[in-house]
Parts: sequence; structure tokens; C-alpha cells
Amino acid sequence: MGCYEHIKPSEGLLRDHETRSQDMTIEACGTICREYKYFGISAGSWCYCGDTFRGKATAADPNTCTSRCAGNQTQTCGSPWRMSLFTTSI
Repeated sequence: MGCYEHIKPSEGLLRDHETRSQDMTIEACGTICREYKYFGISAGSWCYCGDTFRGKATAADPNTCTSRCAGNQTQTCGSPWRMSLFTTSI
């Protein structure tokens, strides 16, 4: 879906579930969030899940989502204060 502002977890877009892993990849977060409609990754290792957005989803410049995924350096996984946002297959 793109790069979005991610203020802090307590005010973030997705708050139904969150986890952090030094092995985080886009696929790993998608698997963790398979029961939810959306998932997002921030700062390379934080995975967030949710069925609805909490607050306004504000798109950010795609060039500001530059953190490499902790578990796969070829993937981009948000940045501090930015979330790479995806939809699940449900």
C-alpha cells in the first residue's frame, strides 16, 4: 500500500497486535498478521497488525521508508516514524 506516517505505537495506524523480531521480513510479518486485514513494518523490526486504521492514514514520501528489514537486508521495512503498509490475503 505504500509508506505511511507512524507516530508512536500507542497512536499508530495498527494497534491490534504488535511484535518485534531481529528476523523480521515482509513475509514474516504477513504470516504473523494473517488473521488481520492489514500489516505494517516500522524501523526494520517492528510488525503491526490490524483490521482497521486507528486514526488517519497519512501517506508519506516513499523515499522516507528506507530501513532494511532485520531478517532480509534486500527488503525495505519502514523507518523510524514511518510504516511500510500492506494488505493480507484475507
